[in-house]
Amino acid sequence: MKINIQMPQTLDSSNIVSIDDMKNYYDSATEFIKPIALRAFRDSDELSFSKIQHILYHYNTNDMERIVDPTSLRGVAERAVRNFIFSIQEDYYVPYLKEINGQFSIEKAINVLKEEALSHRINSHPLFKVMDAGLSKDEIRIFLDNYYVNNRLFHLHLATLSLTTPLVKRNDLFANLYDELGCDDVDNAHPTLFLKNYDFIGLSDSIEPSSGTLHLLNTKIGLTHLSSDFRKGFGGLGFIEISMPVQMKSILKGLTNSGMSTSQTTFWDLHISIDERHGESWFHEMRELINSVDDYKIILDSGIRLLNARASLYDDIYTAINLLRQNSTNNVVVS
Repeated sequence: MKINIQMPQTLDSSNIVSIDDMKNYYDSATEFIKPIALRAFRDSDELSFSKIQHILYHYNTNDMERIVDPTSLRGVAERAVRNFIFSIQEDYYVPYLKEINGQFSIEKAINVLKEEALSHRINSHPLFKVMDAGLSKDEIRIFLDNYYVNNRLFHLHLATLSLTTPLVKRNDLFANLYDELGCDDVDNAHPTLFLKNYDFIGLSDSIEPSSGTLHLLNTKIGLTHLSSDFRKGFGGLGFIEISMPVQMKSILKGLTNSGMSTSQTTFWDLHISIDERHGESWFHEMRELINSVDDYKIILDSGIRLLNARASLYDDIYTAINLLRQNSTNNVVVS
C-alpha cells in the first residue's frame, strides 16, 4: 500500500552528487522550510503543521528505513535539513510537568507516571464511542489506513531505542521486540497480523495519511531514533504500552460491532493481553531508571508527549469519519 506524502518539488534531493550540491541544497531547503516550521511550531498554524509533518515523514523514513544510503551525500543533506526542522520544533516545545507532592521517592514517581498515563484523554477518546456504534467499510478504511502508517514501523522504534539503552536494561526491550516480530513465527509478526484487518475491506491501493498520523510517527522517531537519551524512548513507549490495553479493548469492540470476524481482528485481541504484560514490564524497568527528579521529569514529559501525539491521530480519524458522514447526509437526494 502506497503512503502518499506531499513533498514540495523545491526539496527534491535526488540530484545531490557533490559537496557543493549538498551545501546548496541545505541552504535552499532551510530557507524554504524555516517560515513553514515557524508558523507550525511557534504559531500553531494547522496548514503549516501539516506541511511540516509530511516533510519530516519523508526525511525520517528515508533515514530510518535506509531508503537513502546514510553514507551518501544525499543522505547527509537530508538528515541535516531534518535536524534543522527538529531544532525549531524543540525551540518552541513546552515540556509537560506534574509536581510530586512532598518529598521525592521512586514509588511516588511511579504512581504519578501511571496515573498520568491512565488518566490521559486518549483512553476515553470520543472516537471509541463512534466505533462502538459500528462503522461503515469506508469509515473502517479511514481508521485502518491511518493506523497502518504507524503500526508498520513500531518494531523499528524498539530496535533503534536499543542503540542508546545500556546493556543491563536491554532485556525487556528485546523481549518486547521479540513479541512484535512474532516470536519464532514470522507469520505472527504484528505488522503481518495487522494486515488481516484488511481481509474485511480489501487492501488500500494508496493511503492519504492525516497530519496527526504523521505527527505520531515523527514523534516516535524523535524520542527513539533521534535521541541519545534512552529515558525519552522508555518514557514515551512505556506510556503507550501501559495505556494501550484500554484502547485496544475499545477498538476491538468497535470493529467487532462493525461486522469484522475474530480472524480479522486477531491483532487487537492479541495486544490486549500482550500490552498489559508489556506495560507492567516497562514500569518495572522504570523503577530502575528513576533515580532522581530529573529522570522522573524526562520520562513523564516524553510519555505525555507521545500520548498527545497519539491522541492527535485519533482526533484526525474522528474528524474524518464525522466529515464523511456529514457529506453523505448532504448528498442524500430528497424526493
